[in-house]
Amino acid sequence: SMLMQSAPTSLYPLISPNISDSQLEGFIFTGAVIDEGQYSFVPTVTSQYKLCSREKLEFGPPTINLETTHVVDLTVFLNIQDYESGVINLTDIKNEVLERSKHIWDEESKPHHIMVVLPFEHESSPEDDDSIFSFYDADTISSMHFTMRKIGFQLGLTSSSGEHLIDSDITGFMGSRRNETNLIRPVASDALKCFNAEKLWQLGWYQEKHVTINPLLGGLTAWETKVQLASISQYDMLHANDQVTKLIVKIPMSNSVDAIYLFFNVAKGMNAGTGQFVNQVAIVRGSPTTASYALAGLDKFTQPMFLMEDFNNEGGLLVIKCESIDINYRASLSSEPDLAIVSIKLYKTF
Repeated sequence: SMLMQSAPTSLYPLISPNISDSQLEGFIFTGAVIDEGQYSFVPTVTSQYKLCSREKLEFGPPTINLETTHVVDLTVFLNIQDYESGVINLTDIKNEVLERSKHIWDEESKPHHIMVVLPFEHESSPEDDDSIFSFYDADTISSMHFTMRKIGFQLGLTSSSGEHLIDSDITGFMGSRRNETNLIRPVASDALKCFNAEKLWQLGWYQEKHVTINPLLGGLTAWETKVQLASISQYDMLHANDQVTKLIVKIPMSNSVDAIYLFFNVAKGMNAGTGQFVNQVAIVRGSPTTASYALAGLDKFTQPMFLMEDFNNEGGLLVIKCESIDINYRASLSSEPDLAIVSIKLYKTF
């Protein structure tokens, strides 16, 4: 369960966030209709997490006094000047929120997480948050990308922004926030995406369609295999007895905590707004403890191949090649998923 709280923090006069309860409820729970050509969606933070996780992660408001409550206005008696001068900090605000909200819920109805909207501009970072609290201001809470990313950090994900613009990965929500707008005028590029292959592997929402391919276990001089990939947005199109088609590939490296991850990044449905490697096989590198970053996006013609020299620091050459891509752009006429076939080769040296 999840509770929104607007938290005035000045003794006199009282100030409130520049956002209404109904707007907060819309951003997180009820949504705003957007029309992206052939798509019409009502995206919210809760609905997008539900879709991306295949209903394995759902958020809902707590029940207070037998009523479902999305937003609670809570008065917190702290002086905003003390916060700005550093006399008090977010820990003091957390303690005050818990103290002032004791009367709202009992142990059974207590929310698992509290999203606090502050009445002043707040440059937030993951370090501000913990398993119970996350902090926003009126602008950041109205940003789908920002809020989805915040919750991602609390799920244990790391950034996928990379160190430089060239390796910044914006296929999903843990990446950078380029070209972002908020849900007051929502667009698909803000709302309709999930996470990159490394993050999805860590979350385990599609684990029955994971495959680990370890070229280091192959032959003495060369090794090759092929894998057929579908998109996470078309999971429901896969046949129950399909043991061939996969969604996410992991290529481990024994001499590094990182691994290489692949998935077929089709821009349809819940993933229609992916920001990078659109309709390509997206390749990223990372781990649950390090930031992931983009390596390449492959298709049949513009960039069919990715090379990694000195693979696993053992001198070999790893070659990932897009052998074919089959995308049906008239999706309403097809019940079969779009598919990509990728070959993975390792040429070893001694």
